[in-house]
Amino acid sequence: MSKEINISASYVTKKYVRKVKKDDRNKAESKDKREISWALRGISFKIAAGEAIGLVGENGSGRSTLCKIIASVSPPTTGEIEVNGKVSVIKANIGLNRKLTGRENIKLKSLQLGTPNHKIQTITDEIISFSGLEDAIDKPAKVYSNRTKSKLSLAIALHQEQDIILIDEALPTSDRNFNQRCVEKLAELKTQGKIIILVSNSLRTVKKLCDKAMWIHNGEIKRMGKVLDVIESYNAFVDEHKSFSKQELRDYKTHLREEKASFDIDEYYEQTVANLTNSHQPFDSNRIRNIFYPIKKSTKMGLLSKAVIFLMIIGWLWIAVHYVPTRPITEIISNFLSQ
Repeated sequence: MSKEINISASYVTKKYVRKVKKDDRNKAESKDKREISWALRGISFKIAAGEAIGLVGENGSGRSTLCKIIASVSPPTTGEIEVNGKVSVIKANIGLNRKLTGRENIKLKSLQLGTPNHKIQTITDEIISFSGLEDAIDKPAKVYSNRTKSKLSLAIALHQEQDIILIDEALPTSDRNFNQRCVEKLAELKTQGKIIILVSNSLRTVKKLCDKAMWIHNGEIKRMGKVLDVIESYNAFVDEHKSFSKQELRDYKTHLREEKASFDIDEYYEQTVANLTNSHQPFDSNRIRNIFYPIKKSTKMGLLSKAVIFLMIIGWLWIAVHYVPTRPITEIISNFLSQ
């Protein structure tokens, strides 16, 4: 990757394994049962500096899981992701200390994000004005409404020296004036080369803030491109499923769960290699294999290491026996002083 701020993901997957609750009626059969779900199933994309991209999709599609991987909160199961720059994650009602005032939270959160004291002093008034909380900024955060907390959290994050701003359902869409300030601030940050990633169920907000969109469906990228084109496809999908009966909706959700459970990383690897081969484009087969099957470092001590440590211990014991005096230290000191 170049020195320019960007994000690159190749064949990223994320597997979750959940313990199934024991059935008291038959504990023997359910004792070791595990439920596997692949939240992400082969995600590949690139985001360049100065781009604002909206992540759209149904709840449970994998958007938040992808955000956690980008922010290094959670590692991918397989695949490769490279993030060049500092990431600031903004989630609704997250990050504020309820016992501190809004002003104190500005300082605390800014320090946590690595902003020096002299810089905090210069941006505090800007953050207060941006959030619109002049009258409540010296009150404890515990009296703030959820919308007010979101506004302050977002205002703080947008005024830090971060390279990648990841907003996960944190925009108070009912406040038009605040949203307009966000649009203007994000547009300013884009011109500075910052990356904006927005997770929102408000397609109107995604249209306002983003120039590109990524539609994630059941752990896979369904479509990625210009924001209006992606949203048009997503809306058509949503409209089609609105006509489902209750039984059809249940069957549909069951099908999605089965897809996540039955995903096979070996089949995905073989299909990927076949696609790359058929494309007649050169590729590094060893690199692709390492991406799908990363080498795990063993935490166990090897035989050679054990042998080296054993020999060192024997050597120390030999030195202790032959060179360390066996007489009491007080006798040695007395003899030395009497000479």
